[in-house]
Amino acid sequence: MVVLLQLAFPPSNPLLTKLLVALVVFYVPYILVDVPSNWIIKRFRAGFYLPLLIICWGVVSTFLGFTKSYGGLIAARCLLGLFEGGLLGGMVVYLAMFYKRHTMLVGLQNSLHSWHGC
Repeated sequence: MVVLLQLAFPPSNPLLTKLLVALVVFYVPYILVDVPSNWIIKRFRAGFYLPLLIICWGVVSTFLGFTKSYGGLIAARCLLGLFEGGLLGGMVVYLAMFYKRHTMLVGLQNSLHSWHGC
């Protein structure tokens, strides 16, 4: 993605810098929230926490399309990383509470095979 942006815009273009910052701002809260979110799921009810994250993620994703300024884009990307950071790891931890490791690996393998066929 970064290579495509560098090909589309010259390196001295300030728009390229803004786009790269908007990409990076997503990953900072995403990485910082991942492990604490898994702790929350293990300690408290995941049946309330995960749907709350999904609803917040959906609302931020929807309103991301209505941003008009660079500051709004940065804030929305930061919030999106905050909510999405807890989702993937949280869903895996939540499923691991119900399924054995071998069963989850077989299910993951089957789903990856079906995606590969698309």
